Amino acid sequence: MPRTMLLFDIDGTLVDTGGSGLRVLHDTAAELFDGQLSFEGIDTAGRLDPSLFAEAARKSGFDPGPSDHDRLRDAYIEALDRVLASVDTQLRSLPGTLDLMAELAQLVADRNGDAPVLGCLTGNYGGAARVKLRAAGFDPGLFTVSVFGDEAPTRPGLTEIALQRYEAEHCHAPDPARVVVIGDTPHDIDCAHAHGCVALAVATGRFDRQQLTEAGADIVADDLSDASVVLDLIR
Repeated sequence: MPRTMLLFDIDGTLVDTGGSGLRVLHDTAAELFDGQLSFEGIDTAGRLDPSLFAEAARKSGFDPGPSDHDRLRDAYIEALDRVLASVDTQLRSLPGTLDLMAELAQLVADRNGDAPVLGCLTGNYGGAARVKLRAAGFDPGLFTVSVFGDEAPTRPGLTEIALQRYEAEHCHAPDPARVVVIGDTPHDIDCAHAHGCVALAVATGRFDRQQLTEAGADIVADDLSDASVVLDLIR
């Protein structure tokens, strides 16, 4: 029988960086490209990191060279690691998330064959995702199915990759009704429903309960401080 798979978004769902991510990206781009590339005014909620670069380049009138995206990505991840490790970082885990992940880790350890599969589905670059998780106190290794923003051109494409990785690891296809995408934006809801998965939305980002309900979320919670919101889906 297919196991339940929980796919967690990061920003606004597990972690609040206090805007550090975008500031570091903007400052890194300004330094790397002598102020020619600006991320001012770019909406990041639920977006994929490479798409932010493309939009910033278009709005800035910046014509990137073939290696410019990769140069910025690598410099950004390095700078983000430094900033989030500093004593004055604004990064924090969101309510209940560390306790929830501890409970899920224990379930994985105790239940063996029918344990939930924990995954990360995020628009972040892989390196940035791991930096943010570690800085907020999460173990990135707990997420055995992880898909990052530079692995597909769209967010529904990330979900498709997650389903494929589940099948490759477990030698059977997942049941979409037992795959839960947990996020804080309508983009997370859309990428769940694009593949028949369950969308659990949390109002810990820019969108409130009403907006997430209107966007079609199957379940809406104020935050993840009540672990039963997630645990009831795998019992």
